Amino acid sequence: MDSFDIANQFAQLLRNLTPQIGVLNKAATFALKNSDNEDYLFPTILNVLHDKNLNINQKSTIFQFIDVLIDEAHKYNGAYVKNIEKILPAIIKNICVSSSNMFNVYQSLCSISKHFKINVKEYEDKFYTDLLTEEDKKLIEENGQIESKKFDDHGLILAWKILLERKRRSQFERAKLLRSNPIHETVEEDELFKVKSKDKYALSKRQILSRLEDDRELHKRSKENLWNVNRDKSVLTEQEFKDHYWNKFNALNDEEGKEFFNALSDLNDLVSASYKDQQY
Repeated sequence: MDSFDIANQFAQLLRNLTPQIGVLNKAATFALKNSDNEDYLFPTILNVLHDKNLNINQKSTIFQFIDVLIDEAHKYNGAYVKNIEKILPAIIKNICVSSSNMFNVYQSLCSISKHFKINVKEYEDKFYTDLLTEEDKKLIEENGQIESKKFDDHGLILAWKILLERKRRSQFERAKLLRSNPIHETVEEDELFKVKSKDKYALSKRQILSRLEDDRELHKRSKENLWNVNRDKSVLTEQEFKDHYWNKFNALNDEEGKEFFNALSDLNDLVSASYKDQQY
């Protein structure tokens, strides 16, 4: 199979991704086993993400796939990692277009950040805070419009700043909405039970189930990450430990070997005799 066919097959895998960890692992394994064609497969990820027919949930699932891909890349000499780090900001801009999937993007970006030697703790903590400035609050009072910030950073840091900027804009729009449409403490009975016309932006049953499954997988993966062990290179591995003691002692000579196997034979006879059922 040539590079073009591999890229087409990979694109098909990405378009049919679901949040199940088994499906994500299958796509990541395919990409890594064909990492010698990274020049063809890496642009495929971007091409699929820029597909206008792809909905937000599918794009979020592809971002989860990227998380799995980076997590497994160490087994293949870090394939894809450098390229993905460079275009993380563009990916965040593409998939984080509304507040509906912002938390899922945040979870995946937290997981991805663990694989880079960059401290992003301050950005992780800011996500749960009020990001509106005094100037923003003044604009809300004046019914003004917020201006997007421009950043000079690149890579992972820029991705975080873009995500926080999207969160800030979301908070700004919500604050404006609450100001123009204050929450009423009491609701008339007729209004409470009024059947509203179907919202054209309402989620379908399939999309709702997909998001539920997405959240379950994220929760499960967050628990799995608690069991990950990142060994320090200064810590001995089990194989090094075994090799050390294996080589520490001299090999047995013929007489010592004979005594050892005789003792082992006696021990086996003793164990065999301890079974009530002699057939064992």
